Amino acid sequence: MGWGFLRDPGNVLGMEIVTVEPQPRRHQLMGAAAAPLNHAYGTNGIIVTLTMPTAPLRRWQELLVAVPGLEQGLDLADQLRRAALPIKELSLYDQRIVALVRPLGGAAHSGGGRLIAVVAMEAMETVKTHLRRHKAQLLAQRPQTVAGSLRELTWNHTTLHARAADPAWTYLQLLLPPEPAAVLQALNRQQGDGMAWHLEAVRSGGESRWAALPLLRWNGAAPLAAVMETARNLGCTLFNPHVITVEDGGVGVVDGDQVQAKQAYDPAGLLNPGKLRGWLEREASGQGAAGPLMGG
Repeated sequence: MGWGFLRDPGNVLGMEIVTVEPQPRRHQLMGAAAAPLNHAYGTNGIIVTLTMPTAPLRRWQELLVAVPGLEQGLDLADQLRRAALPIKELSLYDQRIVALVRPLGGAAHSGGGRLIAVVAMEAMETVKTHLRRHKAQLLAQRPQTVAGSLRELTWNHTTLHARAADPAWTYLQLLLPPEPAAVLQALNRQQGDGMAWHLEAVRSGGESRWAALPLLRWNGAAPLAAVMETARNLGCTLFNPHVITVEDGGVGVVDGDQVQAKQAYDPAGLLNPGKLRGWLEREASGQGAAGPLMGG
């Protein structure tokens, strides 16, 4: 939650790529030259190395916390993310998701919702003070390790765990407005038990925000479209996971730089065909030969 989305400037400093041509070439792309291949879903080049910034090493602690409900958990998480604390992860779940994703129950099997937090060891006393104030119960605390990390229950891992338990669920990807309570309440009224909330603390454009990956009961394409339209009308940014193209899934418009990069590095259009709508539109319009190569 500290560094923003993958496409945010500075998260990828550069990359080395290999072109898809009869005689493949290597290109070292730095700064702006690498941007068209960043989070482009493998449509316009083969990335072989990445240059990314690092952060100071910390002793991270993973916490599994029981909260009385989603509203109380959101209040607690907001207090934590606004405090001067080193926090790497805040993930919030309502009781429906806790029931579906068994590891979220914790050894105590307490009711209500759950909060997963990954915080620096030196922040623990302050975090525990916040837990007491919000009547939250610390179910588990352990050092973060690669094996068995609680982060394997966050983001879309949550969706996979839930669908393994009940494949009738699908999901949405939303960036919530700065004050998300009205969105949660309105969609709860509309969907009832057909929606289960999973929130993730993020940074977007340098601001602390909440993203949501709510589970949604699949009732057909028309009801799904209606829910998405309601979310947009409530001020959410929708990253539609039910479409195939890069543009329609998140960017919203054709990114000419991505299309130019594909022309430069994959001129035959072999990589992930059909995924980049701008390339399909270019082909349909009969546009001609490649322009100058990007980067060097």
